[in-house]
Parts: sequence; structure tokens; C-alpha cells
Amino acid sequence: MPSGTYTVVWTVENTCGGANTTTSDNVQITINCSAEYLVAAPKYASQYQSGDVLALASDADGGITAASLLSGTLPAWAEILPNGNVVVVSNATPVPGSYNFTMRTTDSFNSTTDSPLALTVYGEQPSALIVLPVELLDFTAVVEEAGVLLRWLTVSEEHNDRFIVERSIDGRTFTALGTVKGQGNSRVAVTYRFVDTSPHTGTAYYRLRQMDVDGAESYSNAIAVASAGSTDNLHLHAYPNPFTTSLAVAVTTANTRSALLRIVNLQGRVILTRPVALTKGLTEVHLDVQQLSTGVYILQLTGNGIEASTRIFKSH
Repeated sequence: MPSGTYTVVWTVENTCGGANTTTSDNVQITINCSAEYLVAAPKYASQYQSGDVLALASDADGGITAASLLSGTLPAWAEILPNGNVVVVSNATPVPGSYNFTMRTTDSFNSTTDSPLALTVYGEQPSALIVLPVELLDFTAVVEEAGVLLRWLTVSEEHNDRFIVERSIDGRTFTALGTVKGQGNSRVAVTYRFVDTSPHTGTAYYRLRQMDVDGAESYSNAIAVASAGSTDNLHLHAYPNPFTTSLAVAVTTANTRSALLRIVNLQGRVILTRPVALTKGLTEVHLDVQQLSTGVYILQLTGNGIEASTRIFKSH
């Protein structure tokens, strides 16, 4: 049932003893979906700008009509908007620290939700931020006729020289199989592949050793694959998240099949639908989402035994 106030009428008719008597009463039922807050990741004080959203409010019951501070202290450099969002005040600079307070929001059915929030602002930004050399989004292994196909996707790289593909039989001792050249420096999605043409009979484990140009190295998580099958877990990723005008979707699956991508708002209304043909391994889909309003949405992937979803956020 949709949110709202309902009256249930029940009636009892008694025919015992030859006399008919009737008793009735009304029961009032209120159904309400609670409001939700999505708190933005902490940043350094100097990185904030006027109007930056610190906490994004949403309510499935037709939106938020009013919001106020229930308890705690709202910092002077932050303000509450009528839609419940907490944002940075114009021309104000956040003060480093931790802030705890409780918001009360009212929806279009005049129902209220109390939401405790915790905001964190970091202090002085270091002169040189430590940048992760490679942001690895996905790493999969699929058995094919030519061998085991390894595919991985990066969304950013910093001084990345190469990947060394390693294999293990027991999951502890790894040996190198080959090398794949990296992009060096990149801020776009890059897909890599490597085929193990002489796979181990039975279960084997694979991992990536990433090497910087200065010799520093890091390792991915290990994945397992059997020669009679593949890593059959379906993975659904969306990036960047939060997004503005475009959204990339990465799906990994062990089987070729068709499916349906949908973006649904928190009220359950379908905003965008896109049929997709998933290939064995990694499939990438790019969506034009500039028409979406700022807020939280659900990205769904369904069809042919597939059911996966993830939450996405459109920023202003």
C-alpha cells in the first residue's frame, strides 16, 4: 500500500440465541516510509565550495516539505535547505572537526522522520596528497577455449608502469605468467586482458602485481577459477559515483545473455531504461544522464536469471 492514512472498518454480526446483534468499529492505520540521508565523504576544509552538499535528504513519500534541527549543534558554516539537504553556506569555509546532530524532516503526508547525522571535516590539506597509483574497479577470470581469460578495468592510473599477472595452485605461493603494459597516467577507464594459454587442471588462483615507474608495487585481491567453469559471480559497478552528466556501467558475468538496465528514483518510478547484450566477461555501457535531477537513484540490472542493483548519486 502507498503511504498515507487509512481507515479499516470491521463488523461482527451475532446470531446466537435467535437475536441478531451487530457490532462495528473503525481502526486507523498510518503507513509511512522513513526519510533517508546520504552523508558526503569527508574532505579537507579548503576543498569545500559554497553550496556543496554535506548531507543529501530523500523521502519516498513524495519528497520532503520541511526540515529542521531537532538536537545537537549545526555549525555556523552550514545551513539546512527546505528539501532537507545540509549544505555549505555561501562564501563560508568549513571548520575542521566532527559534528553530530539530529535532523527532523516532514514529508508530503505530514509524517516526520528523525535522522542522526555525523559530519567530518579534515584539517589542513597536505602540500602533496598521496595518490593511489591505480584504482582497480574489477578483476575477473573466465574459462574459454583458448585458456583462462583475465580481464580487469582501471578508472585512474598514476605512474603505472605495468601489471604482472601471477598464478597460484594453493592460493599462497604465486608465480609470474606474463606482463601487461600500463597506461602511465590516466583519468579514463581502461580495460586490460591477458590469456593464460596453459591453465592448471582444477582450481587456480590469479592476482595482479602492479608496478610503478619508480619500482613500488601493490597487489590486487586473488580470484579463483576452475578449469571446468569460471568465476560465475555477477558484478555490477557504476562510475563515477557521484556523477554529473554521464555514467559508465561495468558488468562482469560468466555467460553471454541479454538483460535490462534501469535507473529508478526512490519513489519507484523508472527514469531510464536500456536493453543490454552482456558478453562473457566484462561489458561496459555508457549512459547519458544529464537530464536527471540531483539526488539518489537505484541502478538495476535484471533479466535471464540476473538481479543486481546498486545505489548511485547525481550531484549538481
